[in-house]
Amino acid sequence: MTTHHSKHHLKTIRQLLLTLVPLLLLLTACPGMENGGEPSTGSVSGRVVDTDGNDISSVTVNINGNEVQSNEQGFYSISGVSVGSKLATFSASGFATTQERFEVIEDRSSFLETVMLAVDVQGSVDAAAGGEVFSSDGRGGVRIDANTVVDENGNAYSGTVNVDIAMLDPSNPSDLDSFPGDFSARDQNDQEGSLESFGAMNVELSDDNGNALDIASGETSGITIPIPPADVDRAPDTIPLFSYDTEQGVWVEESSATKTQLSNGSFAYVGLVDSYSWWNADVLYEQSFLTGRVVTSNGDPVPGARVKSRGQDYNGLGETTSQSDGTFRVPARPNSEVVVEATAGAGTATTNTINTPGEGEETDIGDIVIEAPVLQISLSWGETPSDLDSHFTGPLEAGGRFHVYYVNQGSLSQSPYAQLDTDDTTSFGPEVITVTRVFNGVYRYSVHDFSNRNASQSRALAESGATVEVRVDGVVVDTYNVPDQEGTLWTVFDFENGNVTPIDTVSYEAPPADVNASALQGLQALPAKR
Repeated sequence: MTTHHSKHHLKTIRQLLLTLVPLLLLLTACPGMENGGEPSTGSVSGRVVDTDGNDISSVTVNINGNEVQSNEQGFYSISGVSVGSKLATFSASGFATTQERFEVIEDRSSFLETVMLAVDVQGSVDAAAGGEVFSSDGRGGVRIDANTVVDENGNAYSGTVNVDIAMLDPSNPSDLDSFPGDFSARDQNDQEGSLESFGAMNVELSDDNGNALDIASGETSGITIPIPPADVDRAPDTIPLFSYDTEQGVWVEESSATKTQLSNGSFAYVGLVDSYSWWNADVLYEQSFLTGRVVTSNGDPVPGARVKSRGQDYNGLGETTSQSDGTFRVPARPNSEVVVEATAGAGTATTNTINTPGEGEETDIGDIVIEAPVLQISLSWGETPSDLDSHFTGPLEAGGRFHVYYVNQGSLSQSPYAQLDTDDTTSFGPEVITVTRVFNGVYRYSVHDFSNRNASQSRALAESGATVEVRVDGVVVDTYNVPDQEGTLWTVFDFENGNVTPIDTVSYEAPPADVNASALQGLQALPAKR
């Protein structure tokens, strides 16, 4: 049978093809659009600490517009993040804003251990007169010229300029961990590479109401960045100054600075900048690469692990994320000494010192073995009630059963090989239980409304917005939302032989010790909760 098409029909078909083909090409080129056009997602959890390892609460964490705050112990969790390379932004009062670049893997959970640098110098100048704000030891600071400050809209500003400075010592490993981005950079000739730092600082200007200020277009301001004493002899006489591009997550060469001995005898890089944010005195190097796999003790791949190459004879880091098969490719300075660290959930492993290959070359360092979580359970909820508790029970290797909750938070390195990361008593969560080994028998997870534990009638748990996300071997296998039923105890699921069995019932229970009591033995009376 022959079909005849009119000119009008052929023109319509041609126009349709011209419209659809580019669209189809775009969709097929976009990562995370498999499964019939549904965007593929993963999840991100982490902990935020300062350079001394102390937890930081109320940190705003933003990933692709998804925003949460860290709890009292610095923990947070975000689900439903589209796959691919992402930038997470961390901001908190009293700390320099920072960013982490990482990879979201489909149906997997990535874990970030983020370090934030505290503001250590504060002062003010009059915008009309200008002035200086320096550290008490005179080693670093800024000079602002008269009538050079503008508000967020670019209008000339007159009044008090408040100056917050966070100075970073790149010879200190924990300071180095607080660097924004992953040390990738671009020079003025658009050459890309990684950075070796000889000093950095973050400078933020604001008015008395906390509104951001900056240097006017076409103006410059002075900056003095301390050089670590141990690096003075090898620090170059002139060095590029890089600013941090928060949109791209890379450092960009903007100007230069000169090594100068200050009146107090210390050395610093002194230069001019045209705005204030993060500034870094660095040498750009072309990269070499170390490849390998992150695996469990059973040889199973660990996707989503954070992998870092940490310079031992230079101030620099390379960072990447292990892929779905556990493989990684992390940059490092050529012909140098590094150690490689891998972190996944609560598991961390570090190699011995490794000699890196030449520029542009790769070396396979083999497998890095860590005890990655077998099971992870994350509980989050709304503002009320203020205190929901995670309860996890299971078999002990030597017989009997354990009960992990706020009284006994467990251990990952010894029995019961299950641990509650934090007891959040001020709303939202997350509370995360991590399990590194499992034994024969049934494990049970429940959520108890501690705030309303003595109520005989309560819908607070039902209206809490509580959500439980379950990951087995790093893969999100189930997400549960609290049922719309009154009660104070939500029994969520059982876990046995790698399988999750939903229970999803709500009942009443007052004493926390009685949660899953039929499965427990020998519990003593509980101490008062803090």
